Amino acid sequence: MSVRAVAIGALLSLFLGFAGAFVSIAAGGLPITNNISTPGALFLLFALAVLVRGGNALIGPRCALSPRELVLVYSMMLVASIVPSRGLLAYLLTLMGSWLYYATPENNWTELIHPHVRHWLVVDDETAVKQFYEGLEGGGRIPWGAWLPPLANWALFFLVLCFVMICIMVILRKQWIEHERLAFPLTQLPLALAHGYAIRPGNAFYRSVWAWIGVAIPVVLGSVNALHDYYGVVPAIQLSPDVQAFRRAANLHFWFSFGTIGFAYCISSPVAFSIWAFKLCGILASGFASMVGWGSTERLDMFVDLGSSSPGQAHQSMGAMIVLVGFGLWLARDHLREVWGKALGRAPHVDDSGELLSYRVAVFGTVGGLAFLVGWLTLAGLPLWAAAVFVAATFVLYLALARAVCEAGIPVLRPAMSGSAFLISGFGASRIGDQGLVQLAFDHSWAVDIRITMMAIIAHGLRLLHGRETHIRRVGLALLVALALSFVAGTATLLTLAYRHGAINLEHYYFVSYAQGPFEWMCAWMSSPAGPNWSGWLSTGIGMAGMFALHSAWRLVPWWPLHPLGYALMGVGAMDYYWFSFFVAWLIKALVLKYGGAQLYRRSLPLFLGLILGQFVCSALWTILDQLTGLRSGWLFPLM
Repeated sequence: MSVRAVAIGALLSLFLGFAGAFVSIAAGGLPITNNISTPGALFLLFALAVLVRGGNALIGPRCALSPRELVLVYSMMLVASIVPSRGLLAYLLTLMGSWLYYATPENNWTELIHPHVRHWLVVDDETAVKQFYEGLEGGGRIPWGAWLPPLANWALFFLVLCFVMICIMVILRKQWIEHERLAFPLTQLPLALAHGYAIRPGNAFYRSVWAWIGVAIPVVLGSVNALHDYYGVVPAIQLSPDVQAFRRAANLHFWFSFGTIGFAYCISSPVAFSIWAFKLCGILASGFASMVGWGSTERLDMFVDLGSSSPGQAHQSMGAMIVLVGFGLWLARDHLREVWGKALGRAPHVDDSGELLSYRVAVFGTVGGLAFLVGWLTLAGLPLWAAAVFVAATFVLYLALARAVCEAGIPVLRPAMSGSAFLISGFGASRIGDQGLVQLAFDHSWAVDIRITMMAIIAHGLRLLHGRETHIRRVGLALLVALALSFVAGTATLLTLAYRHGAINLEHYYFVSYAQGPFEWMCAWMSSPAGPNWSGWLSTGIGMAGMFALHSAWRLVPWWPLHPLGYALMGVGAMDYYWFSFFVAWLIKALVLKYGGAQLYRRSLPLFLGLILGQFVCSALWTILDQLTGLRSGWLFPLM
């Protein structure tokens, strides 16, 4: 492991912690650390790779960073992207004070919320909270003492949470990468940037005309739209047209996401076909049900309503993801048996020297870490049984989403149903109690809008490092350093900006609407507690049965065209906006394979990797120009 690579990775991780927080809450530009696509890390890797190639000519290849070092730096930046914004801090810091700041006689939080708050998890200094939302007056000092104790408690919880996810991915790494050989589409561009070729050494990336044509397409279109946002007289190019159907009960989003098209081009055709086909059917089914007045009115959480998915589809998606994880573990049973034997010292022939952690540490770290998380949540207010169910459901979602990203390369993904929604809907708010519901509101920061998680990030990091690092155990320390630096930089940036400008004057979503959302949701349940939703359980059962049938057909019937992953993602709201990009990629790939075969596909791959790079580079450059000019270009492309 290169010391200079670790040093550069540490500096860039520190920068991402600052930039991720700043851009998310103050700049309003490219969400560089919000999603699993990590556009900030990709842009920095591209800039670093260009500098390296220039350095090769100036100072010689011995002094420049090697491809292996670039991969290590990028892996550290991936881990650093988890915490600054939606992964944790932008949500957590908001909720640590909003329970106090937004309490009014009208919402009755003083009676409903305040008696059940664990004060070792929040900022309870009214002056410190008011200054956080409204800003310091007269050049006052940030009250760090009010924030550090509860932040330390949350940091311990988050560290253990990340450690458990790392342990699980170490256990499953060989199964996913070597046995099942998942596609890992999100790693294709970073590897091309680091090595200079796509898949094979003969398929050059930087010298490919097609790669730069791919880069140019989103750069030109995005720049035209940015100039339109700047000046207005420049005509805009519509990249996100919508069509309404079923008497406006269904919206069909024909959005062009160049990054998604590029990622989807790297996955298998059956997976791409199943994703867009199932989602299109789901949108049409929900629209028809809404038109005729069918369906449930259950409100699962504050995010499930953002897509076309009905509550019934969300329950089906949860059932499908349970089976997705269960089937995956069943297929890995021989490997898991070897891991268990190695952990107990009964399988000396099993070699775990190439793993980030030994199998003994990974197995017992998973068991001990899960026990710690359940115990911590119990101390925080959840009943023991509810904490266990909540943690189990959340980790099922973590694992299912990680699998979906590794296999399908979806750049923005969050579940149709959260672990807290599954707990409340499935077992009833009345059984959980007011204390537990209040704690679930705080747990919203890490367990609901899970667009970026350590589990998915570390899976891609292990794929990138596979066969490239001889001292893999030391890499774990480097990744921990990246996580810690990003946490510190993100926390300092968020608190400094909030106290300097007033949080309510920054990003409205985080500090106004989201700041109240989880508590309003829980107050509704506290005011009208209900028992288990049996229709929800029925939908979950239907989802499990459907997923079992699809998985069985996929494994046993050679000609079966539908991959089960598409059904699991049918209820995911984000796919409303991505299905058309998957359709475009699937159609182009089908034509390429039909008329040009595998050779033409490999030659065309730089073009589609260029589309990904062009979208992220264009957005990043215009975000920088926004800060230099004081103008606002907005989001140039549909989602990131």
